[in-house]
Amino acid sequence: MKIKSPQRTLADWLAERDELAVEILELEGRLERATRRLEEVSAEIDRSGE
Repeated sequence: MKIKSPQRTLADWLAERDELAVEILELEGRLERATRRLEEVSAEIDRSGE
């Protein structure tokens, strides 16, 4: 059985961390768009109820 070197283990961990950071940024963008859309729909509902 081959054991990973500490450098390889660190490189793998850093790559995984970077992937997670990108996924978090994508989710934050989706949340921001959803929040804006919710505000737009809420405003439309408010206007239609007046």
